[in-house]
Formats: sequence, structure tokens, C-alpha cells
Amino acid sequence: MKIKVYLNDWFYNAGIVGFLRILEANDDEFAIKRNNYIEFDTESLRKFHKYYFKYFFQKYNVAENVENRTKNSFDYLENNIEVILENKDKEKERKDKIKSNKKYIKDTIKKQLDKIKKIDENTYEEMKEQYERIEKSSTKHIEQYILWTTKLFECYKNIDILRRAARTHV
Repeated sequence: MKIKVYLNDWFYNAGIVGFLRILEANDDEFAIKRNNYIEFDTESLRKFHKYYFKYFFQKYNVAENVENRTKNSFDYLENNIEVILENKDKEKERKDKIKSNKKYIKDTIKKQLDKIKKIDENTYEEMKEQYERIEKSSTKHIEQYILWTTKLFECYKNIDILRRAARTHV
């Protein structure tokens, strides 16, 4: 059965825009856009619930966001760890940022470890070993620091993928 959804007040229009974005993100544009309405066959809606969750899992991917922020913190450390600024205020600011970036990295990894421990004890033990290496190492060994953290995030991503798969098959 074909349905036409006409533009209306702004709440309605926002819903139509969201609906179309979800379809576009999933490369399935079964809705035909007209001048003041969209038209689609109700049979096409059978897949929409999958599109909906896929869209929002991609848009609000927590594991990826945490990984990106951690990588940015590493980039800052890598680019500023050996730099010494002559301006005392800027040098103090640089040291404070280094300290806060290190703290963010350690806190984030610790938080992810705690989540993983609830799911997979073996992966947790492997990652805990990497975390302890990071904890003991000095910031001067930034390449090794990055390598260990990358291993941690690879394990975390695998756990995150398993969680999502379990949720979508329930």
C-alpha cells in the first residue's frame, strides 16, 4: 500500500527529515521525494527498524569517540612532550595540558578495563597487563605508550562489537 506523508508543522517536518536521513545513510531510498510530500510503500518499512538502529549506532559510536579522543591526547603528548617554551605562562600551560592528557588517557583506559572485566576475564587480564605497562612507563617513551594503548583499544572494540551483536539479536 502506498502512503503519502505531507509536510506539516515543524515537528512533523523534522520527523520526515530524520526518516530520509536514516534511509540515505543505509543506501536505501525507497521514499520518493515530491514537492510537498514523500511517498513510499508500507512494505518497504519492514527493514526500517534495522536501518534506524544501524544509523544511531554509527552516529553515536562510543568506542570510536573514546578512541579518537585518546588518539588526540596522544598526538598532543607526542607533539609537545619535548618542547620547552620560553614564556613561563605558556610553559606552565603546556605542562598542565600534558598532565591532563596523561590523566585522561589513564582514566579512560581504566574505565574501559572495568567494563571489559564484566564481560571477558581473559581479555581483561591481557589488557590489564598493557595498562600496567603504561602506568609504569614515562611519557618520554611515547611510541611504546601509543602501541600499548592501541592494543587496548583493539580489544575494547572487539568487545564492543560483540555487545552490539548480542543486543541486535535479542
